[in-house]
Amino acid sequence: MKLSSFISKSTIARSEDSTDDLEVPLLVGDYCKDGQHQLHHCCEKEFKDEFGTAKKSFSSFNEETLENSSFSTDAQESREGQVSRNIPLIIAYTYILQTSRSLWSLNILSSYVYLLENKNAEAVGFITAVMGMSQFLAAFPAGHAADTYGKDGVLRIGAVVGIVAILSTCYAVYQQHYYSLVGALAASGLFLGITSPSILALLADSTKDGERAKYFTHNLQVTRAGQTIGPLLALVLFSFWADTWSLSNCSWVLVIGQFCCIPAVALLCCMKDEYSLDHLPSKHSTSTILSTCNSYTDEDEEQSLISNELESPHALLDISTHQVTAPSGALEAPQQSCQDFNDEVSNNTAVHSDRRFISYAVAISDTTHAIATGMTIRYFPIFFMNTLQLHPTQVQILYILGPLGQIIAAHYAEQAGKKYGLIQTAVFCRLTGIMFMLAMIFSYQHIHTMPYEIPPSTCIWMTCILYLIRNVCMNCTQALTQSVLMDSVPNEERGKWSALESFNTAAW
Repeated sequence: MKLSSFISKSTIARSEDSTDDLEVPLLVGDYCKDGQHQLHHCCEKEFKDEFGTAKKSFSSFNEETLENSSFSTDAQESREGQVSRNIPLIIAYTYILQTSRSLWSLNILSSYVYLLENKNAEAVGFITAVMGMSQFLAAFPAGHAADTYGKDGVLRIGAVVGIVAILSTCYAVYQQHYYSLVGALAASGLFLGITSPSILALLADSTKDGERAKYFTHNLQVTRAGQTIGPLLALVLFSFWADTWSLSNCSWVLVIGQFCCIPAVALLCCMKDEYSLDHLPSKHSTSTILSTCNSYTDEDEEQSLISNELESPHALLDISTHQVTAPSGALEAPQQSCQDFNDEVSNNTAVHSDRRFISYAVAISDTTHAIATGMTIRYFPIFFMNTLQLHPTQVQILYILGPLGQIIAAHYAEQAGKKYGLIQTAVFCRLTGIMFMLAMIFSYQHIHTMPYEIPPSTCIWMTCILYLIRNVCMNCTQALTQSVLMDSVPNEERGKWSALESFNTAAW
């Protein structure tokens, strides 16, 4: 029953029982102005029942509103200790993928192509460029599709492409045909270009702000651990094959590495968007508080005013105007909760806008670093094999020690980043790596002119040690820059920005 209809009934009842025809304001339970008649008993009871129902309705609404207004705190507390199911899947996928790829791609692929094409270094550069270009062309469309249609669907498409790449690479190696291998590695580049943006964005979505650097460092350490196991397996295989560089030995390593990649491809089908933190069940959601704010209509406001009238003994009902005067602050709590939520959303938007410059700066730095690395990294195995005359097992030892050093250095880089800043730590490490790169070049160029009659073999190993230190310093900060990049862009754009990582890999 509406308040207006009740007031009309109350006025009629008062007119029948009273000799005074004037309508005057009435206090609940008080006598009429003439002091002779009280409100009719049934109308008074109806009046109290009506207001009692309104009070109970508003009390329920007010409790629900105040409860929903604290949704951000409750949601945060409900997520304490929760770890997304995507994280162990991504860690396992990274480990298996990097183990298989380091077995065949880090140094064996360059050596195989170099021997297949009669020691033609240009063939190594061409096949690397094709693989990188295919990855680059697939990365940005895949990143856009991940943001638009979902990351799990893109990963399933990538899994299909990965199976095709594995089978075609095995066939090309069996045929020992260079251009078939070019096509197979182009498919491998497509596989990495499709999956890498979604994997990186999904990892960012599955971690909380403030802890992203830690999980990205863990992922980098797992990557380096996998890159350690691959050369270790290759070392064992070459130990059984007389420790010589031959086309047959490299072919077997390539094929074994392809089959090791199959479990990683299968794991792609297990990752889901619903496992990210934004989709984890919590006590309240953003839609709940927005719905509460929007549903606070005029009818709810009227109930709020009625409740305060009952609680205030001095509130006055004006029967002639059908208006209710409520004490100040009746709507303060629900309106304040809505205002706090809107302020929080506005502040987050402003923070993302202010950090746009940081995201571009980090992206340009990483891209420049990747292009510079791509000019050298594929030719280091040939440099070790052909120039320094190292055996396959010796080269594998270098590729084992490098990732191990990066695992340790990445841990200390993360700790230094917390104390001195992520960007400052990354800049320092990369400048140190450049200095050791120059020292490595100097030691190689002066192998036969070293003072104090240092033997050439010592100079060769000195060159290798300087290479290891340079490799560790240059590559231990990847998690720091990725964390800064993911923190600086909105969630809905992480797929596109993650595609930049695929471009950086393609630049190699």
